[in-house]
Amino acid sequence: MRIAKPLGWGKVGRLREPSIALTENLKKLSAKAVPALSSGFASGLGLLVAQIAFGSFIFSGPLAPYSSQGVGLVLFGNFATYLVIALAGGYLGAISGLSPALVIAMTTIGSTMDAEGAALFVTAAVALIR
Repeated sequence: MRIAKPLGWGKVGRLREPSIALTENLKKLSAKAVPALSSGFASGLGLLVAQIAFGSFIFSGPLAPYSSQGVGLVLFGNFATYLVIALAGGYLGAISGLSPALVIAMTTIGSTMDAEGAALFVTAAVALIR
């Protein structure tokens, strides 16, 4: 019967090597890295707040009981859109998001639907996805 050996310092040393290499690479970054990361963080935080507000506005009124699901739907949809644009876009600094005109139109559509309960949420979600 084999007895497992405890994790020795040799194993931990091998785990530290990638972190040391990462630290060295971060030190070699250009002077543009910090401004680029800080502006990316600031714009991402601003977009996050705006998308939560848009989702709350769209899923208000008769859709208010489904506000948390609606905000999650808006956030996930925007995340997927941002990811596709970031990976497939030709311009590195591209930022996209929901248009305020679309938000107003979706709010109008959601408030004038003739469904009730879960059917109202599903109809509004499908209208938003399309």
